[in-house]
Amino acid sequence: NMLGEELKASTVSRDFMESIYKGVVDILIIITPDQTIDRVNDAVVDHLGYSPQDLIGRDFKTLLSTEDFSFLQEIQQHLASNGAYHNAELRLLRKDKTLLETSASFSSLFDNQKNHLGTIVIAKDITHIKTTKRELKMAKEKAEAANKAKSQYLANTSHAIPTTINRWRGFLDLLSGALHDTYRTEQL
Repeated sequence: NMLGEELKASTVSRDFMESIYKGVVDILIIITPDQTIDRVNDAVVDHLGYSPQDLIGRDFKTLLSTEDFSFLQEIQQHLASNGAYHNAELRLLRKDKTLLETSASFSSLFDNQKNHLGTIVIAKDITHIKTTKRELKMAKEKAEAANKAKSQYLANTSHAIPTTINRWRGFLDLLSGALHDTYRTEQL
């Protein structure tokens, strides 16, 4: 393939490139201009459950949920004009069909003659960050609901207290009147 040939012909040694692939702990995928997966690092095994052989030669969309296809088009349009797209929240499809939430960066690859060779994708697992955000959001919503309930209770109580006091006052007035009448009757 063209990308492989370019790397072989370049002054950068193959061993050097291999050490880069192995040194990146995040998912690293190189895709050709027609969106075919050309190269992956070992992180795809840990994070996605695929072996490199499972993915090489397949369409990059194999790794995306269908809801993210339009987002990929948006990324590709941005790449065409800017050469890079950083921190895209992209869900990658694991081999077992579950989704891995990632923050992905895309960068265009060019040869010395400025021919477009493909795209390098580096995707960082952000599942724990997203889970924490969701938990914080839920905790905030619960706190807000509790606060609203407290305010409602206080509003009801502050309305009920005077009503109750007035009822007791009326009752005490009646009782006082009855006691007064009884006392007067006994005096006579």
